[in-house]
Amino acid sequence: MKSICYISQANSWRRLNGGMQRDLKLLDFLAQNFSLKFVYLGSLDARDTSALAKMSLDLEIHAIGTGSEKSTKDWISRFQVQKPEVRDADAYIIRGAESSFMVDALPEGSKTFLDSLDLVSERRQGEDSAERSLAFLTREQEIEIFSRFTQVICIQEDEADLASQWIGRERVVTAKHPVEPTTKLPRGHRNRIGMVASNWPPNAYGLR
Repeated sequence: MKSICYISQANSWRRLNGGMQRDLKLLDFLAQNFSLKFVYLGSLDARDTSALAKMSLDLEIHAIGTGSEKSTKDWISRFQVQKPEVRDADAYIIRGAESSFMVDALPEGSKTFLDSLDLVSERRQGEDSAERSLAFLTREQEIEIFSRFTQVICIQEDEADLASQWIGRERVVTAKHPVEPTTKLPRGHRNRIGMVASNWPPNAYGLR
């Protein structure tokens, strides 16, 4: 069975918002089809261990943080000193642009995927100041990051189209948020619409 190493600094099991739910669905899918190991750029406490046990994900979790890491170079070094059974894989998925520096920790010639989640630089175009504040990359910086990976995963078709203009369609994969439809009886007419969501700025901006 092919092996995948998923590298992330997001503790998806703690904050179950939409993005984190997608992470867990992706991990569950990969675990069913590949030998999956999760390298967490952090450390686990008792709360983490309990939450992960309840999820029953079929994967190896390796928390490589020691608490002394202060730079990207520290994390790269931490990964590279791990045992081969932790760091070696047929392919690597790195979650989010904020962890993209970990591509420098991987063996030369590795098959690498960046799960982009969002096109960070595009938030600069938003009308909402809170959304613009999340844009920690310029478009040029984001294109440079994307170009370093074998393929980039996008969660929306329009973002995939834009990323394709940057690095080529053959290098872009679309993996949308999972949808689990449920059957409900039709409702009568309503004048008010309620929305339940996290306080993530794009959610608030979209509602307005």
